[in-house]
Amino acid sequence: RENSLDERVADFYWVSLEASAHYSFNKSHSFAYADLAAKTVYLKYKYPQEFFLSILECSEFEPDPLDTVNVVSQELSAFKMELLPPCLYKSDFNFKIEGSNIRYGLKSIKGVSGKNLKSLIDFRGFQFNNRYEIFMAAKQCSIPINVLSSLIQAGLMDNAKQDNSKEVCRSKLVLEAQSFNLLTDREKRNFKNKDHEKFASWTYEHSLLGFSYSYDLKTCFEDDEDVNDLSYLSKLEDLSDKETFSSIAVVKSFLTRESQAGNKYMILTLADNTSTQNMLFIDSQGNEKFSDFMRNNNLKKTDVVFLTASKSGNTFFVNTLKIKGPEIYMYKRQVKDNKK
Repeated sequence: RENSLDERVADFYWVSLEASAHYSFNKSHSFAYADLAAKTVYLKYKYPQEFFLSILECSEFEPDPLDTVNVVSQELSAFKMELLPPCLYKSDFNFKIEGSNIRYGLKSIKGVSGKNLKSLIDFRGFQFNNRYEIFMAAKQCSIPINVLSSLIQAGLMDNAKQDNSKEVCRSKLVLEAQSFNLLTDREKRNFKNKDHEKFASWTYEHSLLGFSYSYDLKTCFEDDEDVNDLSYLSKLEDLSDKETFSSIAVVKSFLTRESQAGNKYMILTLADNTSTQNMLFIDSQGNEKFSDFMRNNNLKKTDVVFLTASKSGNTFFVNTLKIKGPEIYMYKRQVKDNKK
């Protein structure tokens, strides 16, 4: 009350403090953890390329490998490095150092497994003058259609053609590779990716690689009149207290809870190409904005959302939340499912 803090917000903080009391570290564990943390920080800043390369190489053993790739891609710019996109002719099968940067490994593309590596070695030996030679070479090398589609969607075939006379439309190339002519005319009309090629490329890369190198979300929606004056998540820490902002980001996770006082709230973990941030979406007095959103929307992990929010201390409070973007189809079966 002395700080004029909303009762619902105070209740949320109190519940968080109660939760933290359920665990603690003994002294021996704390010392061991501090020793490991100090050595890790030293290696990170003394040998950043080798440090990040090791993390990327070990990402395949993580529960969510692409999430690890995403976190590394956000950090590299602070060390004046880039995570270079996968390239059919330049990439090795694992991540590797290339100049002052790190090149994406082919086997880390979602949908590409170790059993496809021999086929990819043969496939790299071809030069392509047109898309039909791409399809024929893939067939000759016994590359499954789902693997070829992943390679196209991840951007490996963008520069594979020798003529380079026309920019590759990944959506169209995938459809042709998946025998798009077998679909009915009505099903063809349902396929909307060609009208949203920037967002389609972002979705393909983010889904298959864990990050997008062609576009960021701000660029994908720069022509949207409802989305303007957007802030990158990495810049939010610099905002003044009570300052409002707008952002567009992808939902990494969310958790809905109800406090002991009966107040409903959601903790959102959001990410863009610069950073990951946690935000709180909660009903305020006389305004059930969170409850209204949940009644009218079916929020899912990986949804792209536009939000307006404000900073209060070290916490970001969401004022409005809107799910953005058309549905992007990764596979032909999704077109048929949408028809149903």
